Amino acid sequence: CILIAAMLLPVNAWNSTPPSNLSLDTTCLDFLKPVAGSVISAKACTLSISACESIQSLTLKARYSSPVQKEKVVAEIGKLTRPPFKMIWHTDTVRNQLVDGMSFYCEALLKNGKRIYAVNEGLFLIHNRFPGNSADIRFRPSGKSGFLERSFPIGQEGEPVSGNAMIWWNKEYLQVTVEVINPAFNSSLPPEKLNRAGAEILIDPALDRLPYPTSRVYALTLPLFGKPVRTMYLPEIDDNNFFHLTRKQEKHDGPVKLKKVDFKGFTISALIPMHSLNPEPPESLACNILIKGFDRNDSLIAESWAGTDGLNAYAPVLWKTLNLKPLPFSRHWAFRIAVPFILGIILSLLAAMLRNIIKRKKNTITKFEANEEEKSIHNKIQELISESITDKNLSLPFIASTLGLSPFKIKKIIKKYSGRSFQDYLMNMRTEIARERLRSSHSSEAFIADSSGFAGVHEMEHYFQRFHRTTPYKYRKEFHVA
Repeated sequence: CILIAAMLLPVNAWNSTPPSNLSLDTTCLDFLKPVAGSVISAKACTLSISACESIQSLTLKARYSSPVQKEKVVAEIGKLTRPPFKMIWHTDTVRNQLVDGMSFYCEALLKNGKRIYAVNEGLFLIHNRFPGNSADIRFRPSGKSGFLERSFPIGQEGEPVSGNAMIWWNKEYLQVTVEVINPAFNSSLPPEKLNRAGAEILIDPALDRLPYPTSRVYALTLPLFGKPVRTMYLPEIDDNNFFHLTRKQEKHDGPVKLKKVDFKGFTISALIPMHSLNPEPPESLACNILIKGFDRNDSLIAESWAGTDGLNAYAPVLWKTLNLKPLPFSRHWAFRIAVPFILGIILSLLAAMLRNIIKRKKNTITKFEANEEEKSIHNKIQELISESITDKNLSLPFIASTLGLSPFKIKKIIKKYSGRSFQDYLMNMRTEIARERLRSSHSSEAFIADSSGFAGVHEMEHYFQRFHRTTPYKYRKEFHVA
């Protein structure tokens, strides 16, 4: 359950007041990378600071949400004392940062003893995998009801708030009906509480899949008291790199039905005009549904169809994909006329074809299962190699022993999916690590070779020539960031 503390999304992600002896100065101190508003999918983030000559040293901090703490974590991630003011921050232990994102804070000490700072907000991490969930939404002609409907559970049965959603579509409307089971619901509760309960329907018709809502998202709030409203989310980044996610509300122009039953729950049904989502009905869209009710203490709680909690319920990247299926041909009048005639022919051929169909199906299932198992093994091999790639002792026998597989099978799978031998696959990954360090650091080639997992500089040079047709020295000279 999600405890609803406030309906408004945060406006400012940093939300902290700097000490009085600091001043914001974007002329002498500013972030070059990452750009405010960036969506980062890699496991590492490069920070680059533009600083004037009067700066003596920099202290960098990151502010991000943690799964074990209510307040955001502020952690010092590095100190820089000479240009270029640049570093790489590894995000392996940080969870995805969605909706309000995360922030970087840079405090600079000037040579005259004065301190200034710069802030970089609206940065989003999507480096951890998301579950891919989708559902098929069936077509229902206007004026028809009671068939082809499918319900989708929201929340867990037995919780203070749970329910089911039924969705159908046609060329005019997308209808969403939500049946909410809430034994603590009572229509005599104060109007201000009932206004915050009900349902929210969140739709991303363009499938942008961003980590925060934008003006393209259709967000419909259906309260138990008051009028339904559509909310427009407007993300902005000002000249000082502060991130703002403001909201603009307008009237909903579609019909809404509400039925309330004390100590049982309520049902809300809304028709969303298709033209308000897209000029033409899309083939797919992303959707999340929030249901909001009360516990025994009359506190507001919510459940999300996408299974997300807190602000993450508003991140389109986590929403379910709805596939809008057309009217089945079996419901067409021409099909119903032709069925009796065609059925006789099909039945006469069915017996002869049945054995071949069963045999082919068995072979298909066997091949599919084998392919899925092989993909799963390949993913495990990739993860194990990625975790230990800089370890010089990483070897084929070690991987085979860890995964309980034969060395031959591991070599075969790597060859199939990468086109390389095990050794080439390993060394190619190490050259990629070395390339980044050659490009972004002043470390010696010997240090980079050692920290990337090579036996020495000669081995690194050999595989650089093999995979990139150059030497580490030439690569650094051409691509090094000054």
